[in-house]
Amino acid sequence: MPLKENPTIKVLASIFENKIIPLLQEYFYEDYRKIQLVLGDNGKENPKHKFIVDLPGGREKIFGGNIDLQEFVPDVKYQINPDAFSTLASYIGIFPVPINCKMLFSQVSIYKPLVESFMRTSVRFL
Repeated sequence: MPLKENPTIKVLASIFENKIIPLLQEYFYEDYRKIQLVLGDNGKENPKHKFIVDLPGGREKIFGGNIDLQEFVPDVKYQINPDAFSTLASYIGIFPVPINCKMLFSQVSIYKPLVESFMRTSVRFL
């Protein structure tokens, strides 16, 4: 496994961007709401840490009128956030745990170098 041999955020980002996200898109038939749930994006406070971001859809501009289309056409579109792949907090946010993330990830040797690097340069988590 490339991540085990080279545990860097760059390798992790490449795996997520080129393998994980496409698999989730296929598995969930491009239902980005479900992909957001799997990636923990719905619980991330900082939008920069979300892999999939919500954008206004502009439903009224497309269809016009006062027709209630919410059931058929959601007024949101989704976009993959490429900056999230290079931010360790995006990955830590996948696991909604109310414990010290450093302690959690330090137990898994493959994540240890990434977490140590992140903790030296970032703020503490719960």
